Amino acid sequence: MSNESKRTLEWFKAIGANDKNTLARQRNAQLACFFEEVGELADALAECETFADSSELRDYFKTSDKEHLSHRNVESIIDALGDIQVTLIGVAYRFGFDINKILSPINDSNYSKFIDGKPVFNENGKVIKGKNYFKPDLSAIDSFKLDV
Repeated sequence: MSNESKRTLEWFKAIGANDKNTLARQRNAQLACFFEEVGELADALAECETFADSSELRDYFKTSDKEHLSHRNVESIIDALGDIQVTLIGVAYRFGFDINKILSPINDSNYSKFIDGKPVFNENGKVIKGKNYFKPDLSAIDSFKLDV
């Protein structure tokens, strides 16, 4: 875990739980923060576009040839990316998971998509699953829990 990820996790531990809220409410509040930041990234990238739902947003970026990074929005994009990282660590923390432990099997799965050690892309630029692809093994849930 990077030093900054550790600092972020320590921040969430320091703020602890809000005694006024149930565990479900605390988790939902953190999820709301996460999706708010994702929305801010979408706003910064798509600028004047509006979307009815996440599927519409996904399809917009999947089919767009427009360059979405400009001098006007780069600071907003950087801010949103950092905030997404922080809130993601917070979501994992609120659910009792260590995000870095979760990344290992997911990275193994992602690399299994490669064909002869190289990524192959579909027409939208997404890496396709090669013949050796395997889903991440996330069955050992206890191994992803935070060390307390």
